[in-house]
Amino acid sequence: MILQGPYSAMKHAVHGFTDALRMELAQQGHPISVTLIKPSAMHTPYPLHARNLMDKPAKLPPVIYDPRLVAKAVLFAAQTPKRQLTVGGFGLGATLGGFFVPRLLDKGMEVAGAVVQQIEQPPNPGTNDNLWEPRDDGAMESDQPQYVRRQSLYLPR
Repeated sequence: MILQGPYSAMKHAVHGFTDALRMELAQQGHPISVTLIKPSAMHTPYPLHARNLMDKPAKLPPVIYDPRLVAKAVLFAAQTPKRQLTVGGFGLGATLGGFFVPRLLDKGMEVAGAVVQQIEQPPNPGTNDNLWEPRDDGAMESDQPQYVRRQSLYLPR
């Protein structure tokens, strides 16, 4: 994702670690399933927690999903062996786009990536840039006005 290089690099690292852990456990004969859960943009205060050097406040690009869907995916993976689970359609779309039409996906990010990650609404006092300390309000969901999907097609109901 454009403007999120360190975050994207961290997600790639988690993917590589998860694959290595899965193989090592299997090689040693441990009956443990390891599932990589790949969430799309979740309606959390993440944009307010992250250090922002843009001219405007940050927001997550649509489509935004209920963070409880990730918890549901974790519970499902604990009961059902799966290699990976994607929570939200944008994650799957970006993966497929990157595989089949990578330059088109890049171009889309170059044209619209910054715009869809910024908002005019200023953050509430005391909530911006919580890089070094937690927010005082303990909020799980973002207070930014966005449509939030409460279901993911890729999770059992």
